[in-house]
Amino acid sequence: MLTITIERPPITLTILGSGLRNGFMPPPLTAKNFDLNENEMEDFAAFEAAGWRFQAGDDEFDWGSAKNLNGNSMKPGLLARHPQGGLVIITNELAIELPPGASPFDPVHGPLHRLPFGTSLYQLTLPVPDAGLFVIIAGALEHFNQQTFDGEYVAEPVVLYNFVHPSAFVTADPRPQWHWDRIHLNPALRIASGKDIRIAVIDWGFHLNEPQIRVADSAYVDDDANIGFQTIDGAGNISYIDDNGNTLASRMPIDDHGNYCAGLAAALADGHVVNGAAPDSKLFLIRVPEIAASKHFAIAIEAAATRFLVDVISSSVGVKYGSFDELMHLKNVIDKVHDTQTGRRGTIVVWAVFNAKMEIPPASIEGYEGVICVGGCMRNDNDDPLPDGGYGKALDLLAPGDTVPGLWWKNGHPSTGSPSGSSCAAPIVAGVAALVMSANSALKWNEVTEIVLKSCDPPPADGQEKTRVSCARGFGTLNAERAIAKAAAARRASAEPESA
Repeated sequence: MLTITIERPPITLTILGSGLRNGFMPPPLTAKNFDLNENEMEDFAAFEAAGWRFQAGDDEFDWGSAKNLNGNSMKPGLLARHPQGGLVIITNELAIELPPGASPFDPVHGPLHRLPFGTSLYQLTLPVPDAGLFVIIAGALEHFNQQTFDGEYVAEPVVLYNFVHPSAFVTADPRPQWHWDRIHLNPALRIASGKDIRIAVIDWGFHLNEPQIRVADSAYVDDDANIGFQTIDGAGNISYIDDNGNTLASRMPIDDHGNYCAGLAAALADGHVVNGAAPDSKLFLIRVPEIAASKHFAIAIEAAATRFLVDVISSSVGVKYGSFDELMHLKNVIDKVHDTQTGRRGTIVVWAVFNAKMEIPPASIEGYEGVICVGGCMRNDNDDPLPDGGYGKALDLLAPGDTVPGLWWKNGHPSTGSPSGSSCAAPIVAGVAALVMSANSALKWNEVTEIVLKSCDPPPADGQEKTRVSCARGFGTLNAERAIAKAAAARRASAEPESA
């Protein structure tokens, strides 16, 4: 049995087979039985739908023949089982973090390519060997990780995951906007509406011609982790072009789920049945691929914060098993967007918890301390957590997640629906965070986060500091009215002259 260990913290991936994308498999073409469970079969089917083909067993197929068949167009990978559930693909790319001032050149492997976020992160693409891809990857990891600094390993493989929308299913008809009553949104909107606050939503795609949302700008991250920005020609056609002038996509992929999440954050308050939590905010939409690595999200987050200058980022896509490990790519860029230097407040990152009844791993994106991790609550008097969702110390709060009305196209036309899942909850929290910023523009990202969390229901006892309610509820259920009131009170207090 072959394994590769990611060192931060140690996670061992068990290799099941090898394969490629964008190419033809060399003989033999018959695959052995992978012996996958039902959940793993879903990942395997998603990888195949994205163009990957695999053969099972420790004996890798003939990579030399694969190169002769496909040239440089193919992408090699090792199919592996993650210990927390699901399958991943280990690629022939390494992420390498160098000490400050170190030369981005290795005498064995040559120059390293600097990643577009951070100042010390690099990527190395290993050549496809004639045989033994596992040996090449494992050897390169061992080579670089002999050069630890500050007790940390410097290299780890770039791993691809199958991303899903957490538990989003749609009921036949939209319900009244019970969710706004539950979080006391209407009183909050009388104080602030999110005007001039910028929100980014990250998902698989969007309806850019949705009449209920105003899109300030959009971007597209492709499978190779290149990013293109929206360009509109004289005929009004949108395409996505990178900074080198290359066209990455001729349109934004259409996805109801992404559109729904964008609407919950910022749909217009124009008298229709649905409106967003921050209806006057500016909305930025960023597409990421369905089969992605941490670097795809890192590039999207970095672009949202530094290119679009957003104040809040919301994502409701993730791995349903909670196995998307927070690698150095993501940790680095989230820390970067929190920067409050040069007068900026820093950017808040909100993420929907995954759809699995298990404790949130500390190494997952949801478990990272720089992310607001949001679960969904039921539509009942107790605001019980959704029955299938991550829990634990990393869960920050709950927001409505049960039959939440929003924008959902039907038969190719704008309409409404009532999905359920933690996907609903994250953009609602992002919208309320935007309201808090709108009510008090002097607040930094961490101050906004503290206000949102410590304003949750149930409220703190008189004179006591709000603490976590439980591992299943975090700080409790979102309360927009109380959060906005706290932000406005802090603004008034800072404007008052000091007493003699």
